[in-house]
Formats: sequence, structure tokens, C-alpha cells
Amino acid sequence: MLAILQAMVEEEKGSYLLTDTDSLLFVSSRRGGMVPCPGGPHKTSTGVSAVKALTWKEVERICARLNSLNPYDKEVVENILKIEDCNYGHTRRPRQLYGLAISAKRYVVYARQKSKIQIIKPSEHGLGMLYLPDKRKRYIPTDCKDQKTSYPRWIVESWDRLLEDHFRNLNDPANALVTRELWFAEFPAVMRIRVTTPNVLAALRNRDPGAAKPYNFALSPILLQSAAGCTLVGSFSKHPKDWLTREYTEIHTGATVHLFDEQVFI
Repeated sequence: MLAILQAMVEEEKGSYLLTDTDSLLFVSSRRGGMVPCPGGPHKTSTGVSAVKALTWKEVERICARLNSLNPYDKEVVENILKIEDCNYGHTRRPRQLYGLAISAKRYVVYARQKSKIQIIKPSEHGLGMLYLPDKRKRYIPTDCKDQKTSYPRWIVESWDRLLEDHFRNLNDPANALVTRELWFAEFPAVMRIRVTTPNVLAALRNRDPGAAKPYNFALSPILLQSAAGCTLVGSFSKHPKDWLTREYTEIHTGATVHLFDEQVFI
């Protein structure tokens, strides 16, 4: 069905930012038209490479055509393809959104409010495997019809920084390396894992016999590529400042490793 949707967009000479497992991000605007884009198949009136933005009405028609294939009881599943609520502001009116995409599951959708940017939908895929204690209330964009979906604030801040760097690079290449430091940048990148295998349990018991129990949490740092094949585990801690100085156990050899060792520094 996603392939059908893609073909329907291309049939209208339109384009999209990305496709995901069950969704497609249309390039569209209220009135449609050409959007400057390097390598685009079309040209603007001034001869600049561009992609074609479909109108919002055209997007609605495409969705309606695909929903005609809905095999389910419409009282149970009204639509098999719907325009997500994040496309509407708090007034429930459609509003223009913008996006920056790195890959299918690494993207951010945002709205422009005068000179400010409000992040509407930040993908968690690129950072979601990382563990970072953040006691603040989860982020919900204020100018959005969808007030149920929330996101970790540190992930929103990461995308905000990426957007800031992106626009600085476009507008002022000379200062492209000038960047704002994130509050968690000094912490090592770690995953929170469950103890589900005997080798992880044994490695933890060598370090902390009392804390190592099946299905408890443990920490596993993400290492440099040069440390491939090295898997470290340590007892769980909610205090990031402790992560860098503590000792970890390599699960294959049982060796004690410190993150500031040259071979594994992250």
C-alpha cells in the first residue's frame, strides 16, 4: 500500500520528504507550486532546480482514493490512511509544516512562527536507544491539535540544536563550526539493557554480586568503532556523572575496562 501511495504521488508529479513503515511525508502547501531543491526534477520560473509541492486538496484526494480500498468496517477503522493530527494547529486548522530528514526514521518536523521554530514531531529512532535520566515533564508542542503524543525533552533539544546548526551552515558557512553545547554532551552514551543472558549476568556478578539479578537493568556504553567486538556492562545507575569514572566488565573476557582507556573512549 505504501508503494501504491508513492506511485500516486509521483503520478501527480509530486514529491515527498521520506517514507516510513506505514507513512509518507508529502511535500505540500496550501497552494502547491515549485519548491527550490538541489537535484529536483523540475525548475522554478528563474530556472532553479525544484520539486513540486502538491496542494493540500490534492493530498486529501490521494488519501480518499487510497481509503476506497479500506476492507474494514468503517465504524471500527474509519481510514487506512489518515492525515495526522500534527498537521493541524491548536485551532484545528491546517498549517504549513517543514522538515529535515537524514533517513527514513531520523527526521524532525517543525513549524515556523515568525522568527521562531517550534518542533512538532521529532523522530526518536536515532537517539531512542540511549538512556538519559531526564526528570522534566515530557515535551508536547503547544501549537498542535495532537496533545496526546509526547517526547523526551532532551531529544527535542538535540533536534533543536541540529536545526540551529543546519540553518547556520546555510546562512553563515564561515561560522558553521560554532555550536551551542547541550547540557548532556559531557555524559557518555550508554544503553539501558535488561539482564536476559547468562554471560551478561555473570559479568555483572563479578562486579556487583548483590545488584546482579535476572531481568534487572544494567548499563552498556556505546563504544567507538575501533572497539568493535568489545561489549561492556556495568551495574545500573541513574547518575550520569558516575558513568564515565566507574569500572565496566567486558562480557566475553571478563576484563575490567575504564571508559577513559584510549581503546574504548566514547
